[in-house]
Amino acid sequence: MPPILAPRAPEAMLRSYASNHRTAKCAQWWHALLFNSLTFAVFFAIVLGLHNLALPWRTKKINLLIASYIFYAAWSPPFVILLWISTAVDWKVASWISAARTRSGRRLILALSLAANLGFLGYFKYGIFIMENFAQILRMFACAWSRSPSGCN
Repeated sequence: MPPILAPRAPEAMLRSYASNHRTAKCAQWWHALLFNSLTFAVFFAIVLGLHNLALPWRTKKINLLIASYIFYAAWSPPFVILLWISTAVDWKVASWISAARTRSGRRLILALSLAANLGFLGYFKYGIFIMENFAQILRMFACAWSRSPSGCN
């Protein structure tokens, strides 16, 4: 059976993550919050229970926001900073959209927000993939890519 389809693949990914990063404790938390783990089931039950209490809608939204931050922090705390930046950008964009007087102005602001969020996603999710493929294409033309100013040898 290929390793990616093996039943223990998440643990192999965890070992790879822990060996490649200095945040081994974060990797253990990530492992603990897999969707099929008891820890995640308890976390989800607590969040769902708090959400279904007779609380004001604002409190429920804050509950979900904090739960989201905890969930993402369990995987990798540094990425929570990125989530905070995205939240702050979207909060400000929402105020700009509500203040915009024309429909075209609101659409332009929304397009800028989408570009920023998709830019974050593209950079952090696909950046290394794109750079590795770009370097491979350059190697096909006998041009070694490096981060130094003199890229071609």
